[in-house]
Order: sequence, then C-alpha cells, then structure tokens
Amino acid sequence: MCNGVIDQTTTEPVTSHVYNEKFDGVMQVRIWANNDTVSNISAPVKVGVVTQKPATPAAPKVTAEIVQKQGNQATVRLSWQPTDDLTDKWVIRQNDDYLGCAVGQQRQLEIENVDLSRGELSIASWA
Repeated sequence: MCNGVIDQTTTEPVTSHVYNEKFDGVMQVRIWANNDTVSNISAPVKVGVVTQKPATPAAPKVTAEIVQKQGNQATVRLSWQPTDDLTDKWVIRQNDDYLGCAVGQQRQLEIENVDLSRGELSIASWA
C-alpha cells in the first residue's frame, strides 16, 4: 500500500513490487492469515535516480632513473604516462612526505636529495 492505495494483492508467500516513478514516503505491507488475523508492517521508502560516480583514473605508468647518487642521497628522474587524458596535476611523495609536483603536459621531473633508505616514491593524480 502506498499513499492509501493498494498496489498489489496476492496469495503467494513471496512477492515483489516495482515503483515506476520517484517516491518518498512509507511503504506498508498487510498480511491476512487463514485464521482471520491481520499483521501490518511499514518502512520508509525513497525511490529515486541513482547517479553513477565517475571512475577513478588508473595509476600512471611510471619509470624512475637514478641520475646521481651519493650514499643514500640521490637525484631521481621520474617519467610517467597517464592512463587518461583528463588528469593534468601530479604529486610526488615518499611515504607521507611531499617531494614535488607537476602540472599540465609535464611528464618528467627530477627530484634532488631523495633519501633512498626511506622507501619508494609514489606519484598520483591530484585535484
């Protein structure tokens, strides 16, 4: 029942109902048993249009080259190829530390004084 109008009546133990338009209200189910008892239950229902979220771009294809190294310190040249045409801002990190960024069509960046003992570099798109 929706807004006092009975949408469906059945003697089957399982049923379903499809709302053909937007609805925001209370849905009610009423069950009559063979012994003349009645049971009701209601629940809020909100039927609307589900919007699709845009897919997150895949990680870029990255190559790294050590240009110069002294002990654990190095200058690293990163080159990347994005997997989509819309991303034009990139941030480079090592663990949680910001090392640099690139914008626009830039696809290569040299970063000096990278501590190689601290782990891998990462590059990600940034809004």
